[in-house]
Amino acid sequence: MFKILHIVEALQGDGRAVLLHELIRHTKAETDHLVITLLNPGTFAHRFTEMGIEVYPLTIYSPFRNLREKRRAIARIFRFRPDICLGWSGDSNLITTIPRLLGIPVIWTLHNTISQWNSRKARYGVRLAALLSRIVPHKIICCSTKTFEVYRDTHHFRADKLLMIANGVDVSRFKPSKSAREKVRKELSLSENDFVVSTAARIELPSPGAQPGQGDFKDLGTLFKAAAIVCRERKGVIFLLFGTNLDYSNVQLMGWIKQYGLQSNVRLLGFQNDVPGLFSASDIFAMSSTSGEGLPISLLEAMACGAIPVCTDSGDIRIAVGPAGLVVPQKDAAGLAEAILRIAKLDVDQRAEYSKRAVDNVVALYSMKNVSKRYMDTLIRAVPE
Repeated sequence: MFKILHIVEALQGDGRAVLLHELIRHTKAETDHLVITLLNPGTFAHRFTEMGIEVYPLTIYSPFRNLREKRRAIARIFRFRPDICLGWSGDSNLITTIPRLLGIPVIWTLHNTISQWNSRKARYGVRLAALLSRIVPHKIICCSTKTFEVYRDTHHFRADKLLMIANGVDVSRFKPSKSAREKVRKELSLSENDFVVSTAARIELPSPGAQPGQGDFKDLGTLFKAAAIVCRERKGVIFLLFGTNLDYSNVQLMGWIKQYGLQSNVRLLGFQNDVPGLFSASDIFAMSSTSGEGLPISLLEAMACGAIPVCTDSGDIRIAVGPAGLVVPQKDAAGLAEAILRIAKLDVDQRAEYSKRAVDNVVALYSMKNVSKRYMDTLIRAVPE
């Protein structure tokens, strides 16, 4: 059986972890998978172990701690004897140099469109990766065309090794459901007359005194400004925000709710398991991302469930949305609000047409079944016969 060693920073429920989970789920019948995390496994790791996938932490940034765990992870890699190693962006790509030196073919993946990194460490890391891209990976998979362009033209990764395989979603799970819409709206005490705008994100809460990182591209400040405009102009609009740290303990979000007087219009639901149900219950999926996004999986999931996308222009968002929704410039709260209101003013049949386009677009272009096949074809071709 074909064996893949995955190296990922952590399994925290972000786009990379979700894509890795779906790739394994779609291929585990004919492929063995082993996951190594550079940090502690993360809050999403149980999703992998529930599938029977082994997850071992290396905790490489604490070299003299958890030595027993490190030995167990390294020993398991050697017993596993992978046919290929798949690096999941960032430091995970750099670490794949070790298996490459041991004769194991390597594939890298890239998942952002950051053209200028803030920290010196990150800048040096990208420069080192650009050099290593010439000799370590067989191919480098980019999750979007914008990612491909940024790493080719700005970071100067080896161009003939770059290829684009867009993110994907399981369209058998993420699909429109009238029953799910009714169920979720009832649970949230929402009527069919309420106009529901949803947003899904995973937000990292900064440590005290820490400098803000570049991992948060969601720019929720712009979304709250837009929500304030929308709720002044139209009654019966409810914004549902869900995902890690999008809850009532988030001081910044609570501050915006109070500042804009959105107490009766915004629901902070935190981490949720029934994501397809929440998207089916939504009329619009709003996203206020800034530079750095590749192709957000949450956008594809929402569109697959029939939510009409209204987003800012980042990464491949405009390509994914196409004629199924509206795209406005980044940080344009007034433009985002206007676009939401424009969709809200459409009649039922017009909104249904937008919704159908969203579903059809994802099914045609971003089905995980097709994405996983392209990944596997790339991995298998990299292994010498």
